[in-house]
Amino acid sequence: MKIFKNISKLTVVAAIALMAGSILTSCEDYLGIKPKKQEIPETLADYVAFFNEEYMIYTPHYYAYSTAHELLGEYYNAYIAWYGQTSLDYICYYWTDYNRFESSTNNTVYRYSTRGVAVANQIIDGAGRATECTQDERQSAIASARILRVMQLFSQANYFADAYDPATAETKLSVPLLTSSEADATYTQPSIKYLYDFMIKEVEEAVACKSLPDMGATIYIPGKGAGYALLSRLKLYVRDWQGALDAANEAIKIKGDLFDWVKHYNDNYDEYLKEFKTNKMIPSPMEHDFCENYYFGFGNLSYRGSRTFLPEPAGRWFEEGDCYQQTNWQLCPYGSEYVYRAATTGYFNEGGIRTLEAYYVKAEALARLDQLADARNVYNTIRKKTIHPDYYTDVTTNDKDELIYQICKSRHASFLLSTIGFTDIKRLNAEGKYILPVIKKINGQEVTLAPDHRLWTFPFAQDVMKDESIKQNVEY
Repeated sequence: MKIFKNISKLTVVAAIALMAGSILTSCEDYLGIKPKKQEIPETLADYVAFFNEEYMIYTPHYYAYSTAHELLGEYYNAYIAWYGQTSLDYICYYWTDYNRFESSTNNTVYRYSTRGVAVANQIIDGAGRATECTQDERQSAIASARILRVMQLFSQANYFADAYDPATAETKLSVPLLTSSEADATYTQPSIKYLYDFMIKEVEEAVACKSLPDMGATIYIPGKGAGYALLSRLKLYVRDWQGALDAANEAIKIKGDLFDWVKHYNDNYDEYLKEFKTNKMIPSPMEHDFCENYYFGFGNLSYRGSRTFLPEPAGRWFEEGDCYQQTNWQLCPYGSEYVYRAATTGYFNEGGIRTLEAYYVKAEALARLDQLADARNVYNTIRKKTIHPDYYTDVTTNDKDELIYQICKSRHASFLLSTIGFTDIKRLNAEGKYILPVIKKINGQEVTLAPDHRLWTFPFAQDVMKDESIKQNVEY
């Protein structure tokens, strides 16, 4: 329980220090910071300020998944040979049999997601007694914080626990659940089913809040659009197809913009792409004001100047003529091999929620419900914004399984390097019907990672396991 208490107690302290202009550079500094004055948040504006902190180490909107992308073969680590063979990155990059627990001494995924939960807890507990506001304003802040808390819990659960499977969800454990900011608060480590039921209920209550606006005052404050889009994701993962469809429709009603990657490609082809040079990149359209954003969340690479390299085999996910791929990555020689080099620079919404996800949920849910014509229509709507006209033809299949597989494959391509890029494959593995094969070339041979391999679920790190009440969900 110690790790929860430390983070929960110090969230306010760190936030005050940051609002005062302090810049800190490590977890040790973060945990040791003390305010010069005893300043405790009182007004609602004090608590809402927690949402808007974007400095990478402290933001509650950071979703660290780089090791998972290494596992998928979608993160090119040019320096992996310098890592020790027992490091977690090396094990996941090469799918070796080394003990991952011995390699996990300070798990940043767990710490960052727990910090995000702690910030949400602080807002939920504090906003109810905040001053200089109306009751409606208090309830709106609490609803937004509930959505934020579920975003972080979802990320953590899919990293450290198995995917939701109705056959096992009641018996398998998920991640520690703490819903209070009090220093002496206790937590539980519930079943996967309990946690998903909790998350769904939290988001349903949030979007039911009458004072919650459709879109938050900033892109870091989730509104109803973000809530319904998140609810559609949760319903999809528990295989409630009608619920997923209903929530996706509500999200799209609030905000239904889709970015036109074909136009973006054509507009930038002559200047940036015709003769691609790494010293002249396209500004990212996926920044905070991206037309698809419901809520902005940072991925591992969101703060860097450009997207990561993609290993050449990762290109298999994309359709021929995919302008999203061609705009963001260009296939280039790199040493003795080829990689997709980053072609865009700026910020990228890799951890948040976008309208594109709601459309994909809608397409898949319709197909699952045997409404194939409507599913194809939604899927083709997405593709017309992505596939160049020289390569585009409508998907016309009447084969339900083929359509679902195509939708899921395209969805994965559209969300490479995001949180759901990893979690989607896990959920499909658990279902066992629409498996997206993860293939790597290791030591010159193509190898496929089995859907039930232990590597799909990460162990809690050694520092987390100092709390003996937490139980591992996977073999090391």
